[in-house]
Amino acid sequence: MANVMLGRWYALTKNASRCELAMEKEVAKLGIPYRFQHLELRGKANAVIDFAFPTIMVALEIDGPEHFTKSGLAKDKLRTEKLNALGWRVVRLTNGEVEVDAVGNLAKVMAQFLGRTEAFQHSTNSYPHG
Repeated sequence: MANVMLGRWYALTKNASRCELAMEKEVAKLGIPYRFQHLELRGKANAVIDFAFPTIMVALEIDGPEHFTKSGLAKDKLRTEKLNALGWRVVRLTNGEVEVDAVGNLAKVMAQFLGRTEAFQHSTNSYPHG
């Protein structure tokens, strides 16, 4: 199974979506250690996390249209349960949420876990809103 997951991880790192790449620029500004396309194999989770924040155990997922099919929803539910069992708190943003307001939506979801908003000051101040 590890070889299959390594192949999947490699493909995902080489073919990141436009929204994932846009979000990575914002995630990097947070100053919180993260891993892009983190391979989690512990406990047979067999998951690739879009943005893993291991110091706060938050898994940020950017979901495209394939996640909203019947099978996509079922896979995500099972994957989230496996990650939760390992201590990860899974948060999801849609491609649409990233396209409309990557900075604001990232701030909103991360504030749940950090309990503060000052980490986002430098990100939001550098972009004109309107």
